Amino acid sequence: LLALSFPAAMASIIPISGLSHNPRVQRGFQVHADFVIRHARPILGAFVIVIAVGIFGVTRLRIDTNWAENFRADNPVRQTLRFFETKLAGVGGLVVVLESKKTGADSALTPEMAVAADRVESVLKEIDEVDYTISLAGYFRHMNGIVAESRSFPSAGTLTRQYRTLFERHPEVSRFISNDWQQLAVIGWSKTVSSERTLEMEAFLTKRLAEELGPDVKYQITGSLLLVARTARAMTWGML
Repeated sequence: LLALSFPAAMASIIPISGLSHNPRVQRGFQVHADFVIRHARPILGAFVIVIAVGIFGVTRLRIDTNWAENFRADNPVRQTLRFFETKLAGVGGLVVVLESKKTGADSALTPEMAVAADRVESVLKEIDEVDYTISLAGYFRHMNGIVAESRSFPSAGTLTRQYRTLFERHPEVSRFISNDWQQLAVIGWSKTVSSERTLEMEAFLTKRLAEELGPDVKYQITGSLLLVARTARAMTWGML
């Protein structure tokens, strides 16, 4: 409807002397107006169809920021990304932050929290794009000789002493626990930069972690890949 009325509106304000009063122009506008009036229903029907198709198209939109697809296969950027995907752990991390609902000092260094972190690692490995995971649970397994099938971690006091010993030798392990020792971080390295796939992994983790973790453990899914994916989705929908 706007397109049909646009020429007449422009002709009335366009700075060409006498254009809007030219008999031929006026006759053209009259023919145009008569056409719109005679075919009002078909025009309105076509307008409704266009709007309906537009709304349906919006629901079918796929939002993906897989920037790697912008490069050819032989491009150095694409080859470097491929190296990270096939030879190293991955291109970015999905981080699951665990927190016990039980208050108290060192609440993250308990057998229950170690079991929860171990379960999160198992769930992360169910994702095809995640081959490598890491958390304090893995360190405690190694230090206590715990086999893969067992989740019998030692007491909270023992875990606290072991963490202090571990931190003295490897200070980098502090990235897996908050400064107040209330939260644990479990990292799964993803081999995709696709925002669409990253959001699918978030939905999968949300469902599986609700099944695996008990009521005493809270969790939050974050990480650089997920933040980028959420931002891309929000910006795309905001521009529509």
